[in-house]
Amino acid sequence: MNRVWNQYLTAMKSDWNAWRIIRLMIGLLLVIQTLYAGDYLLSAFGAYYMFLALTNTGCCGTSTCSSNSVSDEKEALVIYEEVK
Repeated sequence: MNRVWNQYLTAMKSDWNAWRIIRLMIGLLLVIQTLYAGDYLLSAFGAYYMFLALTNTGCCGTSTCSSNSVSDEKEALVIYEEVK
């Protein structure tokens, strides 16, 4: 359990960029507005959206892929052939 908690803390502290901050702000505003309006179901959605921003994960189904844009894969060289 401690290892999982340390992974979440590391994810929360690293790789902050503008889009991650915007997602966090949208989630926070959604939670505040829905609690003010009394719509508690949508506030849970806003809390989930904030969780995604804090842990820097996406909602890609069961794989819970990260939203980093850096790729370790090398680009393949593509050779085109002219068709007449």
